[in-house]
Amino acid sequence: MKIIFSYGLGLDSTAILLRWLTEPGSRWFDLRDLVVVTAQTGDEWVETAYLVEQHIYPLLARHGVRIVQVSRAGRRQKDGIVIHDDTTHPILCLTSAPGASMPPARSTTS
Repeated sequence: MKIIFSYGLGLDSTAILLRWLTEPGSRWFDLRDLVVVTAQTGDEWVETAYLVEQHIYPLLARHGVRIVQVSRAGRRQKDGIVIHDDTTHPILCLTSAPGASMPPARSTTS
């Protein structure tokens, strides 16, 4: 069974990932079953992406953890989702993506 983990690139989700990677007793699954998904919103600090690329991605790659980076394809739900990266050897943490940085759609009704 796959374990899907939503990685928001923040302190809490990074701490959970680091614990799972470095303390096998903290998890109930094999790391090969872990899928880490990051929804790129287009509103991430460049420094955060750099730190993830330098410290987190190498650990995930070393353990063969699958990383998937996605974003919205547009403003509306019906526009769908774009998969930008799906790999066990991540290199770049995207900070912008098509559709990710679009402002929310505004209603034309009052």
